[in-house]
Amino acid sequence: MIGLAQRELKRPSRVLGIAGLALVLAAGLCINLTLDNDPRKLAPTDEARDSANERHERLFGADDTLLLLILTDSNVERLIKAVEAVEASVVEMAEVLRVRSPCSVEVPMDEDGATIFTPAFGSESKLKGDTTERVESLQEWTGGKGLVSADGRHMVLAIRLLDQLQDPSLALAFIESLEDVVSETLEDGTESHLGGLLATRIGSVRAIIRDGLLLFPLVGLVVFLVALSRFRSVRWTLVLVACLVWSITLTAGFAAALGYALNPLTQIFPILLLIIGIADGVHLVERVAEAGNEGHDLSSSWGISLAETGSACVLTTATTAIGFLALFTTSIPVLHEFALIVSVGVCFSLLANLFVLPALALRFCKEPPSIAARRGALFARVAAYSHRHGAVVLVAGTVVLGASLQQYGEVEVDFFLSKVLSDKNAVSDGNSILLQQFGGSIPLEVTVETTEGDFDDPKHLASLLTLSGFLEERGWQVASQATALSKIRAVFTGEEKLPSSREEAAQLSLTLEAAKLAPLLGDDERVARLTAIGPDIGGQKLLELKEELKAFAANLPSIRVTAVGSMLAAAEGFGSLVHELIIGLFVALVAVIALIGLTLRSARAALASALPNSLPIALGLAFFALTGRYLDIFSAVFFTIALGIAVDDTIHMLSRFQLERSRCDTEAEALERAASHVGTAVADTSWILMSGFALLMLSNFPANRLSGGLAAGLIGAALLCDIILVPAGIRVFRLGAQRS
Repeated sequence: MIGLAQRELKRPSRVLGIAGLALVLAAGLCINLTLDNDPRKLAPTDEARDSANERHERLFGADDTLLLLILTDSNVERLIKAVEAVEASVVEMAEVLRVRSPCSVEVPMDEDGATIFTPAFGSESKLKGDTTERVESLQEWTGGKGLVSADGRHMVLAIRLLDQLQDPSLALAFIESLEDVVSETLEDGTESHLGGLLATRIGSVRAIIRDGLLLFPLVGLVVFLVALSRFRSVRWTLVLVACLVWSITLTAGFAAALGYALNPLTQIFPILLLIIGIADGVHLVERVAEAGNEGHDLSSSWGISLAETGSACVLTTATTAIGFLALFTTSIPVLHEFALIVSVGVCFSLLANLFVLPALALRFCKEPPSIAARRGALFARVAAYSHRHGAVVLVAGTVVLGASLQQYGEVEVDFFLSKVLSDKNAVSDGNSILLQQFGGSIPLEVTVETTEGDFDDPKHLASLLTLSGFLEERGWQVASQATALSKIRAVFTGEEKLPSSREEAAQLSLTLEAAKLAPLLGDDERVARLTAIGPDIGGQKLLELKEELKAFAANLPSIRVTAVGSMLAAAEGFGSLVHELIIGLFVALVAVIALIGLTLRSARAALASALPNSLPIALGLAFFALTGRYLDIFSAVFFTIALGIAVDDTIHMLSRFQLERSRCDTEAEALERAASHVGTAVADTSWILMSGFALLMLSNFPANRLSGGLAAGLIGAALLCDIILVPAGIRVFRLGAQRS
């Protein structure tokens, strides 16, 4: 490949023509690229779980198509009018299946000896009494829980949407229309907030889009300016940035062609390609500058750069691609997509740096860039000191590595839906109201199936009521066929008890149909739905609750219980994904180190690369343990950045050392020359990337803030490890004992 790249130096126009055509095709494919943050797709493959979820959704609907709109007003009469007006407009929207609110959910009441159903609030309500009494009637009724606060100043419209609006990117247009309707309808003094699972997912997509349109371009601008300060040439900086854009666009087109959607994991691929592309590009350009300072023209300088640095770029691409492909050893499909996208992307970056970058430079730049090696002497001195004290440095590094890895067991992995958005986000305000006034916004769905008979059997209803009580004792608001029948029976008899016979249960069920509740039984009445709303206790505790529920249900006769829903899938998916991602990274690390040894034809080179590539990852994990932060998927993916940059810089350092060792009489001299040249490029790359990632800390998206700071820190750690530990490894493992 290096030979082909050198030959194509004579035909830059042809290279640019081919690259331009590929860019146009990829850009056309990018139109079909979509965003998808469905947490269920992050879980490991489990046919039994997926089948249970599909069956539950087929019978009762999905739990993540429910949008909660909270209206707040100190004037209750004005609030009721607002609820009625907004509901009248919302039910007419094509995307809406049904709406439940305090003005439409009907509660049972006795009228002249007959049981009728009437709304608790609104112009059509027949209930007598003040606001407090109406609130009590609604809150005590199965279908009215969670729709009105105790003081009556907060009311919820539960809007059930079409199933296809599970995709937040498709729901965005509906949300904008809904917000327009609400703003046109509400009077001064009435506030509105969105809340719940679907609103949070939509809010996160909005945050991603906002950062993509505003913050990431700002990051690109800073990267451009920092690179410009180093290269001192607008043309050379634009050429380098153009290659990054080319490789990222081709990768996005590739993902779109395969039908992949960008999820919280795969959306990070542009940042990874930015790192890999700019790192190899800087190394190549700086070698061109060195050759130019030696008196070579631009074409000859590129020939020298490709000959001496191009092979290292090929090796960094191979190790990075193989490292990410090692993620195929995991059991999570989305990790496989991530591995394939990034692996193909680094190959596009390699093509950009070996072919497109020289062609653009030859076409638009007249001479090599003027880059002063002002820090080369400093890196040479640091490398020389580390080399002289190699054993001590490696022992110290190993101790730090061991102490950091010891902290890995203290790292807590968890996922909190309420922490996905910034506290300043409007949806966070809505979720806060739901927690304070209604007990929470996290949905939990349970499928309860009889092993014999149906749910007209009082025995099965008793088991269902016991399950409901189990969750209510733990702070969840529960609705089920058993609680509904006991409530309706209280209207007739004055006693809130379950029906005592099948006949009574069937009669009460017929009466209950007039209440027009959300479905609580399947068509054959052998499957029941238990639906609950509760606080955000975190993914791990939610999984523990699932196991407790399963163990508790095992003692109940004649029923089978399966906890389902998107939040459980998210809890399982995020936890498994983070663990498998970290394990996959260590597998990738071993594969990368082995490949370094094979490619450089030196087991000693592999040993010398082990510590500088491992330590940044270990330090990052220790950071989470020592600060008590939860490790989630958004942070975990940035460990791939640490691996990518550390491996890239290590390979360039070792490759340049081997080259200089063939020219120098001593190992120390070769190391100083390698550190002087490569150290400057490594530092430039790290500084450019750290500057860009640090800007992500300005994001309104908490995941981006933490990830930006983490990435900057990991890149800085990788720089120090390569400058200090690689020279020590060369000395200890006698990598330059003989002249190559």
